Amino acid sequence: MWIDSKVTINKQSHSCKLNVGETISEVELPYFKGWKDVDTLEIDSQKCEVIMSSDLGERNETIIMRCKHGYKSDKSRKTASTRG
Repeated sequence: MWIDSKVTINKQSHSCKLNVGETISEVELPYFKGWKDVDTLEIDSQKCEVIMSSDLGERNETIIMRCKHGYKSDKSRKTASTRG
């Protein structure tokens, strides 16, 4: 079921329509510049990985994104004890 909600992208809040699933959610929001570069977003303060995004109808009006819950960064931090 689609509900009115807000998501956070790059520390900016966006109004959207949200369809929450168990592992994947769909987010429909107004067109904004830079949407192609979004790889994560926050839904209710939970980070989600964007697995697909597209310009709906290619009219620069609506963006739809599919997100996977439980995002974990692949970036590892090296410390003095882990350096070879």
